[in-house]
Formats: sequence, C-alpha cells, structure tokens
Amino acid sequence: MKKILLLLTGFAGFASGLYAQQMEQPSANYLKGLNSLVKGAPETSQMMKYVDYPVSLFTGTPQIDLPIHTLSGQGISLPVSLSYHAGGGVKVNDLASNCGLGFLLQTGGEISREIRGIADETSAIGFINKAKPLSYYESIRPQYDDDPMALAHFLEWVDVAEGRMDLEPDIFYFNFGGFSGKFIYDELSHTFKNMNTADRKLKFTMAVSGSNSSGFTVTTDDGTRYIFNNVELSHSQNMLVAHAPISPDQVTSWKLSKIVNANATDSIELYYDYYSATFLSLGSSTTYQPINGGGANRSPVLNVFTNNTISGICRLRYIVSRTDSLSLVYAGVNREDFENQKALSKIVVSARGGDVKNIFKLHTSYFTRDAVVGPSPGGSFDQKSLRLDSLSDYGNSESNANPLRHRFAYNESIMMPARLSFAQDMWGYANNNGFAQHMAPPAYLNMGGIPLFLEGANRFPDAQRMKAGILEQVTLPTGGIIRFEYEPNTVSNPGLATLPNAITESHAISDWKGVGQSFAPSYIDSFVVNQAPNLAINANMGGVIAGISFSPDLPDSLRDNGVINGYPVFSLVRAAYPLPGITDPPFAGFSKQYPGYTANVHLPNGKYYLKINDLVNINPPNAANFVRALSFSVNFKVLDTAVAPPQYTAGGLRVKSITSTDPYGGGVKVRTFTYEDASGPWGRLIGPDFHSYVETRMSNGNQFWVRMGNNAMPGQGSMGNAVVYPKVVESVLEGSKQYKTYHSFLSVEPNYMNVLPFVPGTDNEYARGKEIETRWTELSGSTDVTRKRQASVYDYSPPLMPSNPALKIGAIKTVIDDYSESATNGSFPIFSITPYANVLSYVYLTSDSTFEIDNTGNVLQSSNSYTYGSNNKLPLTITSGNSKGELLVQKNGYATDAAEPALAPQPALAAQLTAANRVSDVLASRIYKNGTLLSQTQFKGHFTGSLYLVDSVLTAEYNNALETEARVTEYDTYGNPLTVETRGGRFRKYLWRKERNLPLATCTMPKRGQFVFTSFEYPNEYSTIINANRAVVWPPFSGTYAYNLNGSLIFQGFNTPGNIEVYAWLSQGSFTANGVAAVATGRTKGNWTLYRAEIPYYQTVTIGGACTMDQLAIVPAGSDFDATVYDEQDRVHAKVNGNMQTSFFEYDGFGRLQTIKDEKGNILKNNVYQYQSAQ
Repeated sequence: MKKILLLLTGFAGFASGLYAQQMEQPSANYLKGLNSLVKGAPETSQMMKYVDYPVSLFTGTPQIDLPIHTLSGQGISLPVSLSYHAGGGVKVNDLASNCGLGFLLQTGGEISREIRGIADETSAIGFINKAKPLSYYESIRPQYDDDPMALAHFLEWVDVAEGRMDLEPDIFYFNFGGFSGKFIYDELSHTFKNMNTADRKLKFTMAVSGSNSSGFTVTTDDGTRYIFNNVELSHSQNMLVAHAPISPDQVTSWKLSKIVNANATDSIELYYDYYSATFLSLGSSTTYQPINGGGANRSPVLNVFTNNTISGICRLRYIVSRTDSLSLVYAGVNREDFENQKALSKIVVSARGGDVKNIFKLHTSYFTRDAVVGPSPGGSFDQKSLRLDSLSDYGNSESNANPLRHRFAYNESIMMPARLSFAQDMWGYANNNGFAQHMAPPAYLNMGGIPLFLEGANRFPDAQRMKAGILEQVTLPTGGIIRFEYEPNTVSNPGLATLPNAITESHAISDWKGVGQSFAPSYIDSFVVNQAPNLAINANMGGVIAGISFSPDLPDSLRDNGVINGYPVFSLVRAAYPLPGITDPPFAGFSKQYPGYTANVHLPNGKYYLKINDLVNINPPNAANFVRALSFSVNFKVLDTAVAPPQYTAGGLRVKSITSTDPYGGGVKVRTFTYEDASGPWGRLIGPDFHSYVETRMSNGNQFWVRMGNNAMPGQGSMGNAVVYPKVVESVLEGSKQYKTYHSFLSVEPNYMNVLPFVPGTDNEYARGKEIETRWTELSGSTDVTRKRQASVYDYSPPLMPSNPALKIGAIKTVIDDYSESATNGSFPIFSITPYANVLSYVYLTSDSTFEIDNTGNVLQSSNSYTYGSNNKLPLTITSGNSKGELLVQKNGYATDAAEPALAPQPALAAQLTAANRVSDVLASRIYKNGTLLSQTQFKGHFTGSLYLVDSVLTAEYNNALETEARVTEYDTYGNPLTVETRGGRFRKYLWRKERNLPLATCTMPKRGQFVFTSFEYPNEYSTIINANRAVVWPPFSGTYAYNLNGSLIFQGFNTPGNIEVYAWLSQGSFTANGVAAVATGRTKGNWTLYRAEIPYYQTVTIGGACTMDQLAIVPAGSDFDATVYDEQDRVHAKVNGNMQTSFFEYDGFGRLQTIKDEKGNILKNNVYQYQSAQ
C-alpha cells in the first residue's frame, strides 16, 4: 500500500466536507473524516442546536417553550419543559426526537461532543492519554529522505493518519442548569477548560476508565455538582462504500444523572433505561473531475450514507427530588419513522410517595414526506416523521373531561422531501432539486483555455419549500392563538456560492515533477473578467471577488527556522489595455512567494495573466531527489444568465411576525420583525463559502477538480451556517397602540484560516449575539419618540490565532491516506501537517447605561461600569452613576478575588471554598458614595464536613468598626438555620420539615428559648413525643391530619424567663398546659374552636387531656410567630400568623391556586382561569 499525499492546491466555493481524500478502497481514517461529528440520538442532536444556534432575535429564532414542572431541593432545581427550535426551519435530514420533529423535552441537560479523530479518553492513544505531547509531533516533520529519523517519524505520523493515535482534542458541548457552551481538554494544564474564559468558573472533571468514560462531574461556581454518569454510545458504518469498517463504540453523550447541592445535603436524581437504536445519516457526497488527463476512472462519485447505532442506559425513565417525582411513559407501539423506537406518550408528575399532581399526554401522528431524490437506503422509515399534534394537561386525573390542551399546526402546504433526499439546498433545507446522481453543485472550469461545464445538483434555496414542516401555530387552552410567520434569511456575502444565479469559475496552473525532473522556467495562463456591478458577485464594485491559492512544497534542506526560502514567485497582473467598454478602476497587481490562500481579492474587469517565475530553487540540482508539486489557481463566482435573477436567500428561515389572539378581551397583538446589518437589510452568513478545490496526487501527478455536496463543516464555531443579524427592529401593534423596540447585537466575524477545509476557523463565538443596545419607542402622531434606552459595552477577544502556546490548544490534521496504487519511486511521499487552534476566548460586560423618560417628561439616567477578578469571572468593582450626579462604588471580595485587601477572607477559609469551587458568594463588600465610605458588610463562616455554615453577618456605617448584625448559633444536619441572634439581643428560631426541606414555622422572641408548632402532618415530627398512630383524618382543621390526645405530650427546653402562651384548635374535649386549663377564645370554624392557655415560665411544658386537636403552638409571650401547613403534594394548605389567624388555600384539579379563605370561609382572593370547556 502506497501512502499518498493529497495536496490541496485551489479552493473555491463551499467546502462542507472535513477531508478531501478520495480513493478506490477508502481507509478507516478517511471514512471517519466523512462524519467527524459522530452521530448521537436525535435528542442529543436537537440539544446541540440550542448551543450552536441560540434562540434569539440575533438569529431570527423565536422562543417556543412550554413549562412542564420544576423539581426543587435545597439550593437546587431542575426545570422540565417542552421546547421547539424553529431556528432556520426543518432540515431534510432531521430525525424527529421522541416528542416530535423539532421538539425536545428539556430534562436537565447533558454533555455531548464532536469527536475529532479518536475519543479523547481512549486508553493509551486518546488525546488525554497519549504518551507524547503535541509539541513532539509538531517537531517531527518527515518531509523528505534527508532526515535521518524520517522513517521512524513517518511511521508515527502513519499511526496518526490511520487512527492509531489521536492528536485532536474533542469539542464538548454542555447544556444544564442555565449554563451552556463548549469545553475542551487543555494538554498544557491537564485539565478541561471552558472555551469561554470569561464565563463563570465551571470545574470539569472526567473519570476515565479504559476506552469508555465513566462520566463527568461539573462543579459550578456555587459548589453545586452536576454528575453525568449515564453514557450514550455510538458506532457507525458507512454504506455504499466498499470495505467500510465499523467504528468502535464511542461515547457521544453523557446524560445528567444527579444534581447535588453545595452542602451535599440534598440531591435530584435521574434514572434511565437501556436504549438501543439504529438510523441512517447522510455523509459526504463528492465527485471528482480529472483535469490533467490522468486517472479518469480512478475516483467515482461517492455518496456516503452512514448506518449509526446508539446504545446505553440512556433513555430517561424518571426524575426524583426530595419532594417530587416525574416519570416518562412511552407508547406501546413502534414508531413508523424510526426503527424499533417508541414515542413519548405521557409525563406524570407526583408528590414523592404521594398523590399524582399532573398528567401530561403527548398526542402524535406523522408527517408524510415526498419521494426521495437520489439513493434511498432508508426505505419506508424516511417517508414519515413523527409529529406532535397536541399536549394535554389532565391535572391529577386522566378522567378529566376538559384537559388543558395546546394544539400545534404546521406548514403542510408543501410536502417535505423524504429524509436523506438530495432535494435540499446547501444548508439542508428543502428545495426543488431533481438531480439524483450526487449533491455537488455545478461548476464551470476553464483549464488551459478549454471550457468545461460540470453538471450538478440544484443547491439553491427555495423560499417556499424551505418552510415545509415548520411549526406555524399554537392554539392555547384558552382558545387563544399564537401564529408564527416566517420568511427566508437574506445575506449579502460577496461571491456567495449558493445564490441562485452564481456558478464557480476557476483558472489554474498546475504541474508535478518526480525525482530528477525539472519544472519549466516559467508558466503563464490568461483569463477574462467581465461582470457588471452586483451585490452578491462583487459587492456592487464590478468585476469579481476571487480566492487565490498557490502551493509548492519543498524539502527540509530549503527551510530556515521554519521559514521556507527559495519559493517561486506567483503573480497575477491585469493587461495594460482594458477590454472594450471597461471603465473599472485599475488593478494594482497581486504577487506572493510563500504558499497559502488569499480570500476576497477584488479583480476589476479586464484580462488577467497568471504567472509563475523563479523556479530555479525547486529544480535540479537544488531539489533533484524529491517529488514536487506546483499549483496556482484563481477561483470566483460569475453570474449564470441561464437562470432567474438572484433571490439572495440563504441559511433557512427567520421569524417575520408573531400574532397573538386573546378571545377573552385581550384583542390582537402583532409583533413584526425587520432585520439588517450595518450595510443594509441583510444578515451575515456564519461559515466559510467553500465547496470545491483542486487535489493533486503526489505519486503520479494526477489532478482532480473536487466538488463537495455536504451541508455543513464541523468546527466552524457557534452558529456555523446560520445567518445572524446585528440589528433587529421589533414593531408592535396592539389595538390603537404602536411602539417599537430596536435591538442591536454584538457581531464578531469568525476568522477562517487559509488552509480550509481542513482547518476550522478561530472564533470568539461567545461575544457574538450579546445585546449591546435596546431602545423602546412609542408612536406619538407620526413620530417615534424614545421612551427608554439601555446600552451595554463588552470587552472581548478578537478571533485571532494566538501566538502564545499557553493561549491555544494545538492539534494537527494529516492529509495522508491509503491508495491501492503502485509506487513510482522509492522515496517517502510528501505530506503536510497543519496545526490549528481552538481559541480560549473571553467576553466581559464592561459597562451599561439606562436612559428613560417618565410620564412627566423627567429624564432618568443611570450607568454602571464593571471590573473583574483574574480567577472567578464575577464583578470585583461596580461603579454606578445616576441623574442626581451621585457616584456609587461597590467593591466585593470573593474566595479567590478581592477588590481591597480588607475584603479578602481568611486564607484557610478561602482555600476550603476554592477547593469546593464555591467561589461566587460575595464574602465582603464596601459601598462608597462620591468617594466616601458609606457602608460595609462582611460574612463569617466555617466548614463542618461538606457544610459551609455562615456564622455571622457584620455591618458598619461609614468607616466605623464592624459590628455583628446577625449571628447563627445553631444549624440542623441539613444546614438549615435553627437559631439566629439578631442585633438588639432578639432571637429568631426556625422549625423545618427536614426530609422535604420545607420551612414549617418561625418565631422571633425577646430572649433565646424554645417554641413548638405542629399540625400533626408529618412522620417523625417530634417523634419521641407524639404518637404517630394517633394522627387521624377527622376531617382536620388544616392539612390532612388531626391528633387524638389521650394522655399527655411533654415538650422540654423552654429556658426563657417569662410567660408562655399555648394555642390549639379543638373539635372535642379539652386540654391543660402544666395543669392550667385552656380557655375557648370564641373563634370557631365549623366544629373547631381555638383554645388558649397562658402559663408562667417552666423548662417543661406538658399538654394533657382527652381531645381531638390541631395546630398546637407553644410560644414565649411577646413573640412574633408564623407557620405554614402543607398538603400531601407539598403545596401551601394554610398559613398561620402571630394572632393564630389561619388562611386556607384551595387548588383546582390542575394544581392551580383558586381561592384563599379565612377561618369563617370568607374569600380573601379568588383566581378564575379562562379556558375552553370543549377541547
């Protein structure tokens, strides 16, 4: 097997593929490259959309989200919702999630990844576990035989090329707990790093075991731990390619398994079932055109479909918190669009170990899709897609005849193409392509003066067909309607390949020489440019916007400290005389010596000459023993007059308007959106515009014009192939009111390096899309009057390749591969390596300001500026100004950063907090007004095991000494405060239902003492005093249970001098407190009467008698008291104030608060919910 370099020599158009190699017997490394992003389950792919294509007006994506339930715990929560991602529209290749096409059940989060090369955690050869660092591989470049270690180094590179060593860090996506983004393994620090260095400090830890990871733990900056232990494994095999290997199982997703609060006293756990699925995806669609007379049949059209298999204990079954549980029920029949899989049919929310709270049903059917264009390996499964028709909330019973139902309607006026059909534009949205041989677009070549048109697929966007299948209407339970109208994205990228009337034209000089052979002394070719001003072709300047590529390769002996000397001179000049009728400006000329690629070169109309001179240094005797390649090409777009005028649409859809209709008197509200960038009503396409290039095979000199038909190129950064809009105007018409909101966003262009498509761009994706100005206006007559304006200023890193190795994570891709071609000489083949970087970028909010005019015409202004610490990315200093001319400065101290030395915590405590990653709490602060210290605050605390407990809060005015404002003297085992001493010597006591983290009662008393409150609801409450067997359903006064007292209840610890008050509601019998008979107060509710007794100070209080009682309270006289009674679903059932007055809360079958009543049944508050009775 001969190792052959595929030398990239000319780029043009849209390069979506990862690798350009082509061969008769593809190797494992090549096939892996066709689908670098190893496919995960549809739910994983849908989740990644929210990271790469954010829901924002910046992308024209509306927020469509239906809350289901939030599971809560002590300092932690997990919201569950059903969301729809409308960004761009429905792509032809999209496989519906278990909720329906476009929908995703958001259940806490996951970590997924783009596998680059081999899974990072693979034993011995993965990026994390490899024996040698990247710097070693970057130092060995066995280009030619003059290197004595060439053979050994070459074999090491062969291991890399053939997938036996990994030099590429994977990109990990995360989305959980309000955090989303990407992280990567940093070889220099041997840690995982958030790619947004300005984001709040997240600590990523991977537990590596063998070839598969046993999980991730992510600790947020408040110490909360998110544990991802349930892995989704994936392997794939490329179809329609001979000898395609099956890839090994690799982890594509880590599902959230558990959330643990910072004190490790509470958690939310997620449980999964075993899951296995197989589905097809569309990979490379590539065609090769010989351009130098050789190898006409060596590289056939390659359409690659990949058979993906997903497995693992990764299908969510239920979630459990301390108080609630949420379970998922799947349909009993298999889906018609996904082999052996079942749709989600029901979501059940229950109190943990108790009653059902809500039952949600998902009603589904199927989209019918059109006939396939191209090969059809998926059969009948590709002809349908799961569709969510409605979501119904049945409350606590499925027998509810009037569920609260959301109905969904889609654009079905145009049938979606079959999944994996070639009837899709360059972004993957439906179009009217009927070309079935491959997906590569057409091209026009002019090689050596011989014109050649290569037919191909219609990859142009279709403004109507791209709307197929998108969600257009939500009908609410009230009967109200929310309607979404979409329109195509518009772009103004000069020379965009996929505009409907643009085709590629290429002119190239290319040659190859073997051992002992010489290049000609010089080379020359010519071509003509004659294009009228056009926005897409030449930015209205006339001529064309060209990409120019030039590439010889030389032996190490001609290199000097990494800089290659002796290159030929590549020049492009325009003829001295213009073409008839051409009045374009002169062309200064183009001349380069070092190899590379230059994009966006404006060539005014005229006749041009490609020239290569000074080839002496790459001819014998200087380079007699080496294989050499030479190429110089110019590529640009020209108008194709055979097609209709351009539409300038690209990248799918954006929301045009949202219309809300309220049948209960709210009327109609219409929100209309207009989009633009700095130059006009256009957006910017994020992603390089490449789709073809020249490939040279160094063993025989055969050259091919390669056209790629892929939709997207992984590694482009966030929003790759999305269209973004720096300015959006939102116009609102609501009855007679008209007002507008002007949105301006930070727009940062990615930087694409000159060796595409092999090297991803460098991109500060986190800076893109930040809202930098919002202006609200109201129509007054015919004039828009500004009522409020908010502006923000961000500091961010430019998307540049860093030169400092500490600021980048280097990686290397090779373009070496296997061919079954015989060697023409015995030398090692040339092959090139290209380092690339994943830049660790930053973006900080440095200042913001607000300008507002109130109803009286007064102007109110405020502003803030921020400085940040070097460790955790939270503000150290906040400087604020206002309309009064006041200047306030707040200075903060954290565990890892402090604005002033006096604000820093004790070193030992700081070390403990840092080790636990609890670095976001403000431990001390000072506020200055006009330069004078105004106030001070400081928190003292300590650790008990994993519990961080605040001991005291100290405050001071001006520059006075700090004094204790509050001191916590007692905690329970869960870290809940039991006793707090406040300024003035008063004490506040707390009672908790610890196992459910529910506060039951508080009592503020003049001196430290004890108090009691019980409604006899909860197991283990005063367990050594109250006999739980005597709790009865009477019915009670409040809650679920009352208590049959027959004997005595003895409570101790009342060590506060002064009288003690005892209250209880009785339905029969009587009681005494330390022998003092309780007296009826005259307050009644039904057959219940409130009794009271007042006794002198005793350390022990004994409640005796025979009665049925509820809401027993024992409090020191003169105390402030309040309490809460919960029902079995942990909802507030009653609230008790210091006068022992009780308010009662009632709910409907959907768990919604209906009424609040007093003890006499009077309605204090009444909520009426509007919804249609017949649904």
